[in-house]
Amino acid sequence: MKINQKGFVNIILIGIIIIILGVVGYIFIQKQGDIILPYFLASIGSDDVINNFVKSADFPKSQRVNILVNVPTQNLKVFKINYGEARDCPAGCFFSRATGIKYGSKIGWISINDYDDINVSKLVMYDFDASDTYFYTDKFFQLLISKNNRRYLYPFFTKLAEDKDVPIQVKEKIKNALSPVP
Repeated sequence: MKINQKGFVNIILIGIIIIILGVVGYIFIQKQGDIILPYFLASIGSDDVINNFVKSADFPKSQRVNILVNVPTQNLKVFKINYGEARDCPAGCFFSRATGIKYGSKIGWISINDYDDINVSKLVMYDFDASDTYFYTDKFFQLLISKNNRRYLYPFFTKLAEDKDVPIQVKEKIKNALSPVP
């Protein structure tokens, strides 16, 4: 009977060790993927123009490009990249983040949340102008609002609202879109 109990205990111990090693391995692989994936391993929907633009920013420890909004009929992509050191990992890790827009032949950043003290003054910010007519339409506003993602909805609307070239009617739409519903 003691031999069977010893064998059973050994099997359980081996099982526990395998589970622990599996969990540790999974966490390690996830962290490596989150921290050191280079920007040229872009997600589906990215393109060479965006990848080259991100590369030129020279973000430290760049992760892959993520496409947040893709409207092929308008040649529009809103994208983001996480970079830098992982922060507050006991609570789930967050990184510095840059959000950009590629619209037609124009490209630029609309929001930089930098926790790594990079020189953000060298980054090319998106400059809205009269040619950005799609951004001023109800269709685009509804598209952004339907995504219901504050991470890029508010930075985009904020950048749009602050730009001197954006029509006043559009700024009113932004104000209404961001105002809480009574």
